[in-house]
Amino acid sequence: LDKDLIMVTSGTTWMDTPYTPREGKPVEINALWILALEICDYLEIDIPVSPKRVRSAYYTYWNENTGCLFDVLDPDDPSVRPNQLIALSLGLVPFDEGRKALVRIQNDLLTPYGLRSLAPHSPGYLGTYTGDASYHNGMVWPWFISWYIDAQIQYGESPDRASRRLLPLWHYFFTEGAGMLPELFNGDFPHAPAGAICQAWSIAEFIRARNMVLSYNPQVSEEK
Repeated sequence: LDKDLIMVTSGTTWMDTPYTPREGKPVEINALWILALEICDYLEIDIPVSPKRVRSAYYTYWNENTGCLFDVLDPDDPSVRPNQLIALSLGLVPFDEGRKALVRIQNDLLTPYGLRSLAPHSPGYLGTYTGDASYHNGMVWPWFISWYIDAQIQYGESPDRASRRLLPLWHYFFTEGAGMLPELFNGDFPHAPAGAICQAWSIAEFIRARNMVLSYNPQVSEEK
């Protein structure tokens, strides 16, 4: 079944520096592959393989040893990274495993300002910005907070409770950020901002998450 998963060459995912080649079958690329197949199937567009078949193959990403998903298959990379949140937000993992993965992600990756790009206990983790080497190996990316909230809601969290994860970024946006969100924050406390001082996808995903939780409950406070 895993022949129906997409394989990519080195440096072609969003983690595109030489320090994170991710050659093989990245977890988020194949989650989006399933989504594309399902949309095409719904629209009655010819597709090369059944989305149900690829969904069955997708379970091979589950890694019982880490309690979450492999970041890449073929070759297998068990690094705990936030890329799996895209799969979780789409509900591609059974409920019990999805809840277990979210606990691991919360413990290892979640910070007030987004998700670390690599768990601190991992080889190669860098908690302070030093350029490309640290870029996807420990830095906090604010744009992943929306996918974390999506995944929480997908696996049983109430939108109101999930939306509280936005409060630190909301505060930063209106104080130190002066209406902007940076590209990165350091992985280590106190999570100083790093990279570009104003990044479009940080702000866009922050706004998307806010609008999404408000769509569940228009009475949710504007602070959320």
